[in-house]
Amino acid sequence: MKILFFVHRLDGTDGWSRYGRDLAGEIGRQGHEVLCLVHKKTGSSEFKEKDVLGQPLGYIANPLAAYKLARRIRLVVKEFDPDIVHFIVEPYATVLPFLRLVHAKAILTIHGTYAVAPLLFFGLKRRLAFGLARVYYYKVNKVISVSEYTRKHALKYFPSLAEKITVITNGVNLENFSAVALEKTRNSPVKNILFVGTIRPRKGILEAIAALDYYAKHYNQDFVYNIIGDYEADQDYYQAVKAKIAEAGLVDRIFFRGRVSEAELAKYYQEADLFLMLPRNDGIAFEGFGLVYLEANAYGAPCVGAIGSGAAEAIADGRTGYSVEPGDYSKAAEKIDLVLNKKTIQRQACLDWAAENDIKNKVEEILALYQSQFG
Repeated sequence: MKILFFVHRLDGTDGWSRYGRDLAGEIGRQGHEVLCLVHKKTGSSEFKEKDVLGQPLGYIANPLAAYKLARRIRLVVKEFDPDIVHFIVEPYATVLPFLRLVHAKAILTIHGTYAVAPLLFFGLKRRLAFGLARVYYYKVNKVISVSEYTRKHALKYFPSLAEKITVITNGVNLENFSAVALEKTRNSPVKNILFVGTIRPRKGILEAIAALDYYAKHYNQDFVYNIIGDYEADQDYYQAVKAKIAEAGLVDRIFFRGRVSEAELAKYYQEADLFLMLPRNDGIAFEGFGLVYLEANAYGAPCVGAIGSGAAEAIADGRTGYSVEPGDYSKAAEKIDLVLNKKTIQRQACLDWAAENDIKNKVEEILALYQSQFG
């Protein structure tokens, strides 16, 4: 098959790009012809890329921009002549109402917040965004939701999708985790707790710090919490997080590491005794799945996460970690204690769960869905 992907970039530095990189890479390795339309090229020889897209968020409530994009890529689509057009980044689906596909089938993956992107706007922009969304959801042949939670969220606003939508959860590319078979040898009394992701409210950094504050006061103070990911020093949320850390007296235990290289990230994962992320849901912005939990599991690290979003579906509760209410700090601290001190979660169980969710297994499901569109 020939598959045309719409994805902003393939560098793996955020959820969209990691999903796109792993999916396009594995499908290509299985012998299918893949072309990725991107906003920014990686320069990698692994992918055939054309940088013809704008920034994704600029299309959500802008039919004119979506129309211009459709005109710009028509020749590319015609020349490539794909069997499948797969929108990996939801806002790029706004081009679908203006794109003529002769025989190709259109697939859209919905991840989380941007499954119902119009909710991010108000007034005229919201009406425009909902108008576009209704059309592209009508025209798309199949929708892949990365979690049951995201599926239900989308159906609240677009109930007509019920017959089109299928849940295929995210998969982890185990080939990127060369140390999965290595046994941990660390026995340090200071436990390494890890977070990986962009510093923003829905990631629940404040909630995690509150849980660690409770843990330090009631269980154990011997830990460090390494926060890996982009942040802006003048951002209000970052400043609120810094203030919370100071208030809790944890400035010598919680560290912002910023964006790190793949090699450095692997080292943080290898040394992690626990992955802690307590995402919050404000009714609009939410965590659609939480691939980082699986990545932590691929290194044998247990996880503590939160219910109330798709993140809970990435954790096998009681087997690879625990899920709690994001605002229940005492319960979160109790689960942290179970993992770090009582050793209730076995490393092998985490590795097994990651293997069950290998990207190869997910690609098998997605390719079957592609094939089903051609009778």
